[in-house]
Amino acid sequence: MNQEKVKAFFLKLLEKKDATPYIPYIKAGISETEKRIRSEYLQSPPECVYMYAAALALLIYTNAECAGDITVCSPSGEALLSKDTSNIRQSVQHFADHCLSLCSRYLIDDKFIMISTKRGGACN
Repeated sequence: MNQEKVKAFFLKLLEKKDATPYIPYIKAGISETEKRIRSEYLQSPPECVYMYAAALALLIYTNAECAGDITVCSPSGEALLSKDTSNIRQSVQHFADHCLSLCSRYLIDDKFIMISTKRGGACN
């Protein structure tokens, strides 16, 4: 995959100009996406696949940076500021899922399970 394309999408999502601090997240998003690209699209993935890789990178970054609730306390231990980060993580997860749905035909679906409802067979 073209790292520059993923990086450009990622920087647009974060509204940042310098990708240097985010390169590990971008590489992780690319790596996870490359594992899922169908072989016929591996050499030349459509733009939506790059967007999905950037969304995955953003999800990985958000999960790392928002690993729990944030509370800022005074020296006496009084809570001055409390921030619940679960909404942020959930929003980014929904965004990544949406990007996945946009390019699902180009990716291998590892969440799909086929269950037979016929009686008989090996499960009896």
